[in-house]
Amino acid sequence: FVAVANFPLPDRYRPDHIHLALYVSEYPTVPPIGIYLASRGTNAHLLSQIRAKIHVFRDSAYHGAERPLDGFEWVCLVSEGWRVDRGDIRRGQNLQKYLAYFYALLAE
Repeated sequence: FVAVANFPLPDRYRPDHIHLALYVSEYPTVPPIGIYLASRGTNAHLLSQIRAKIHVFRDSAYHGAERPLDGFEWVCLVSEGWRVDRGDIRRGQNLQKYLAYFYALLAE
């Protein structure tokens, strides 16, 4: 897993950050299959806002993703056309762009 503490959310979310994790056992060859959001504390309200924009699952995951651990919920965010530039990881698809896509979906 890659953990991201206080991932920023668009301004309309309160609080405007959330803890998340990505399962990356085969990265960069295989993209992450969804995002795992922490569901405890103030995040319950955030998850209801996020759920209004994209599919969030409490006890299951699909498309071959790992089932969420206790205290997390799984966001269905499947990357299509994953292409990695092995000569320069900043080019092509990477985790930063994957999370930027997640942010953009929430900002719509």
